[in-house]
Amino acid sequence: MFRSFHSCYICFVGALFITHNVLVFGDELNNEKSKKDSMSEKGTQKHMLDAVTAVSDMQDYKQQEDLKYQSGELINTRMIESTPSGNGDIGSLLRALPNVQFDNTQLKSTTPGEIDPAKISISGGLHYQNLFMLDGIGMNNDLDPAGTGNWTGGAPGRSQGIAIDTSLLESINVQDSNISASYGGFTGGVVEANTRRPNKKFGAKVSYQITQGSADPDKFSLTRYHLYGSADPQQFLQSYDDSNQPNFMKHLFRANIESQVTDKFGFISAFSTTQSIIPLRRSDNSSDGDWGTPVDPKDQKTAKQDQKRQIYNFLFKGYYDVNDFVRIETSYTYAPQLDYRYLVGTKDDFYDFVSGGHQLGTKVTWENNYGTLTSQISYQFLENSADTNFNATKYWQASDSKKWSNWATWVREGGYAPSISMQQTLSSKILQDFTPLEIWQTEHRFQAGIEMNYQYVDFGFSKPYDSAVKSSTFIGKNQTCTDTEWCDTAIAYDPRNVENLKDEAQINRLIQEGVLAYINGKDKTDGFKWLKGQYFNEITRFDSTRSISMHNAVFGLFIQDDIKWDFGDYKRFGTLNLRPGLRIDTDTYMGKITAGYRFSAMYELPHNFTEIGKNYRTQIIAGANRYYGRNIFAYRLQDGMNSLKTDIKRNDPSKTWEEVLAEGRICKDRYDKNNCIERYENRTKFDKLNVPYVDEYVIGVGQTLYKLGFNAKYIHRQGKDDITQVRSDYAGLPPDPNYASIYYVYSNNGKSWTDVVTLSIENRTPLSVLGVQNFILFAFDWTNVRRNFLGYEDTVTSDEFQDKDILYNGKVVAYSQRPASNFMRPYTFRLSTTHSFQAKMFNGWKTKWILNNFFRYRSPHDAIVMIHTAGTSYEPPKPPNNRPPRQPQPGYDPNHNDKDQYVTQTIKGAFTWDMRLSCEIDIKNRNSLFVNIDIYNVLDAINPAVLQSGTSRAPVLAYEVGRQFWLELGYKF
Repeated sequence: MFRSFHSCYICFVGALFITHNVLVFGDELNNEKSKKDSMSEKGTQKHMLDAVTAVSDMQDYKQQEDLKYQSGELINTRMIESTPSGNGDIGSLLRALPNVQFDNTQLKSTTPGEIDPAKISISGGLHYQNLFMLDGIGMNNDLDPAGTGNWTGGAPGRSQGIAIDTSLLESINVQDSNISASYGGFTGGVVEANTRRPNKKFGAKVSYQITQGSADPDKFSLTRYHLYGSADPQQFLQSYDDSNQPNFMKHLFRANIESQVTDKFGFISAFSTTQSIIPLRRSDNSSDGDWGTPVDPKDQKTAKQDQKRQIYNFLFKGYYDVNDFVRIETSYTYAPQLDYRYLVGTKDDFYDFVSGGHQLGTKVTWENNYGTLTSQISYQFLENSADTNFNATKYWQASDSKKWSNWATWVREGGYAPSISMQQTLSSKILQDFTPLEIWQTEHRFQAGIEMNYQYVDFGFSKPYDSAVKSSTFIGKNQTCTDTEWCDTAIAYDPRNVENLKDEAQINRLIQEGVLAYINGKDKTDGFKWLKGQYFNEITRFDSTRSISMHNAVFGLFIQDDIKWDFGDYKRFGTLNLRPGLRIDTDTYMGKITAGYRFSAMYELPHNFTEIGKNYRTQIIAGANRYYGRNIFAYRLQDGMNSLKTDIKRNDPSKTWEEVLAEGRICKDRYDKNNCIERYENRTKFDKLNVPYVDEYVIGVGQTLYKLGFNAKYIHRQGKDDITQVRSDYAGLPPDPNYASIYYVYSNNGKSWTDVVTLSIENRTPLSVLGVQNFILFAFDWTNVRRNFLGYEDTVTSDEFQDKDILYNGKVVAYSQRPASNFMRPYTFRLSTTHSFQAKMFNGWKTKWILNNFFRYRSPHDAIVMIHTAGTSYEPPKPPNNRPPRQPQPGYDPNHNDKDQYVTQTIKGAFTWDMRLSCEIDIKNRNSLFVNIDIYNVLDAINPAVLQSGTSRAPVLAYEVGRQFWLELGYKF
């Protein structure tokens, strides 16, 4: 670990040294240039202005370039400040944009306390194959972004590595097609967030925002809950599981300070935090029947433990103008996310899922004789870990000393295994935007760049840890408890008869030996009590002295030319823009070289009349592009993870685990518990894979009428070589002595087909009516995605792997031709309107009012239901089985009994109206107070959502959150 950090530190210092030399060299060149230009004061001033403009406006030019080719949409500062922000995550702002789909479970009414960044799909892509960037630096978590977590090793994954609060952002550039060659490592879209730049001589801002909810109808609540179907409201109120959150409280605190200290130096420093508290019962509320025990704690019906969700953002960003041609920008972001949880039935034991991390970057912009050179170097540390306050997990039977829970009669200690999974990245990117070059009747804007990254990833267990899950047994005659950490002499209770004592002779013998007694003193109806106590006869030991790690070197090269041709003397033919490009990438992880072509075209018809104050611009765009994705590190880290675990088994509580280990006896089989050890076999085998990619074809039209812009486009994508997981026998692979008899491998068997139609209407300059400034954004998208897999974490069957025929809604099709089941609404209408005006109060104070309305209608869609497994028989079971005979489900076709059969269940459409009302009061001397009131789902619509991500025999449904209020109060100057 230390060596890796040390290597990164050396690389970082070396890169800074190189950057310093470039600056010095550039400074000398530009000083010479300035001396020559100083012969004319007027000429010097003009050149300085041009230089400053080139440095500060390059980002704006690139955004205009993206708009020209309809690459996507820009969310500017006005939209960020006027749109309801919810948890403050980027996804909350992207709802208004076309061609952005959300995870079905994002708005689930039963979990309103969660604050995770929304998972999104762009152009039908997988959520973990979007490229997220912060100030030009990639911030994807590639450790295991689609992982759901495993309590024996591995925290749940997240695709967005840093949960950045939108209050820190100046703009978000979202690209879904015709994406420049300067971006790589995605098969979905690009989400580029840019943090704020200082724009005041001195200013500060602080605010507090709150929302809460209670499902108890007798209590005050800012959130309305909607429970699906036959869900019991009282049972929901007594929840002990974080999948049902009847109460929550969210607090958001934000503060920043900024200053343009001099004409050459400025900085901004900001802090924000989102806190969510979710009180839940410590254990199941039932206290009678088979689930109860004789030692239920007195406070069992009221005992609670608060789960917590926490996100912190610390940001520092500064700039320094070295001279008239060179600017240095430095930013540091620290954004940890903590999910504080506990296992049901535990007391005082908790674990944190820790994600997020650090990001440090320096960008140098140099306006030189050839154009503008941008050099950026960064270091990033991200993690996805589970931190605990315990060293072991134990499932005890309820006893006179272990009586803080009755859940399934198990009294628990511990929880998730303490693990640490980290990703370190040292990156460097150099980009040269060349001065426009005139060649014949064309203008060329060449751009070339190079990227170099070094990555180190590591997974391991962070401290010594043992786990004993349901391996508790009872102390017998002549056995002595010496290992008191793993045995308990208090009377233990077995109300469900888990030992399966059926032999009356055996029961009587144990009673005579003074080991066993009836709980009720008569018979085994209520179970037994074990008088000598209990001990663990088996544990799993997790090795914290070793880890699984890998190094990855990444290299990328790109070049493109933005060509403008106005046809010279034949301007009546309009203007043609072409942007051919090529991007080449390789890494040491997969060892493949990929070449992604990029080609975008825009033709502007000649009938524009901007010179007389009117704008009737008509543009036709087209494109053909290939995008290569990223390689997820989970493929490699899974190989060998099992080798870090060992089972230790004993048959006597006086025998310690260390003594069994020292003897070194290997268990004969899994039933052998006579003081032996059993090594875990590796169950995942990694081999190098091809890099997933998509081929994209785009055509569209843009029309401007005065201040309104109309854009429509069609996107077709074909995805190939996507990663799926498959069993070795399904893939026809031979046994491997280094792995389990049945192991799993990753393959490039995934493929997809996507069609998207988008339409948007918006004005980028305000429409003024009676002193009210109005902005509108109308967006429509239609999306159709077919995919033969769900994601790399999903294991495909043999039929799915071979893409065999299935019966889908009565038609024989290949398995891959089913529609995707998540992130999928066939069509969506969105309308966002923003209205602002200023007014004076009775005391002369100025006020600014903003009203934002966001309307969204998501169409009905089909949930996939599996009604038949190939070859299944519907003959009634034979005696003595008295179950009723299996009956085929509606839609079953006996003529295709040899095929898996699927039908669809239509889920109705969903309409929501969200609103923000904002008032800012200018008190005096630029000091102002502001209030924001956000209302989600104003009409309290009851909208269904499908929770499952795959197929099932009955789709799991829920409702989205009802009406919810957020209140924010702040002060700024």
